[in-house]
Amino acid sequence: MMLVTLIYVICHSVWYAQITIRYGRVSLIFLTFLFAWIIDQIKSFLSLSLIYLVVNRRFGFLKENEKEWLDVALYNEKTELVIPMIKNWLLKALES
Repeated sequence: MMLVTLIYVICHSVWYAQITIRYGRVSLIFLTFLFAWIIDQIKSFLSLSLIYLVVNRRFGFLKENEKEWLDVALYNEKTELVIPMIKNWLLKALES
């Protein structure tokens, strides 16, 4: 469904671009893309700032300072065991 929607939006945009090129001023296409890009950047900045504020206000910590909020006795830091084993296996396979 998402692919069909994407294809529809692309075809519709190309159709409007062709109408603008044929009957209107071509320079308006690039100006429209510029305004759309500026609005998208502003929207991204605002939404990411809002997400950051919600994460900080709701949970009170991020990954960088989570050790200040967690009880060390209850939550031991997890260590990865599989990656060193794969590394040793690859080294042995390359040596042979």
